[in-house]
Amino acid sequence: AVPLKLDGATCADPPRGLPKYCCQGIVPDPNFIDTCECNPGWTHKECICKAYTTSLPCHHCMVHLPGTNRWTTSFSEEELYTNCADCVTECKADLAKGDCSDFMDEIWKRKFPVAEPAKVMCTNAYLKSQVTKEDYPLEMKRALYKAPRLNADDDYHQPSDWDVAGVR
Repeated sequence: AVPLKLDGATCADPPRGLPKYCCQGIVPDPNFIDTCECNPGWTHKECICKAYTTSLPCHHCMVHLPGTNRWTTSFSEEELYTNCADCVTECKADLAKGDCSDFMDEIWKRKFPVAEPAKVMCTNAYLKSQVTKEDYPLEMKRALYKAPRLNADDDYHQPSDWDVAGVR
């Protein structure tokens, strides 16, 4: 795992003006590790990229997963997983060429320290871990998950029956 570290500040000896919520004792608070105010060493561009533009990099690709309960059985599960992985590959390439290109290697390592983003993101387990988070954006929850519905034709992949706040 990536050690929790602030840029331009340390919780062991916090600089004057560092918000108290940035630290839990002498350790950075993981809930605020990616905020601009807790990283005074970031440039403005770095702040915009790390805290906003890439806060959920390529998460839209998870819409391809069978666990979203959105896809008809005319798509094989293998095809859905492949579509997700292809989307992540394309998204990563776009981000590598975009305004935040200078920071993407660091962002990917921080968000996915153990495996390639597609290997993590393109799983129903990761999808569930995200849409069931209390602080995950409601718009994203609703885009990425539909509650299962009874269907006489049984022609939808509906493997997921999760308790997702804000989704009926």
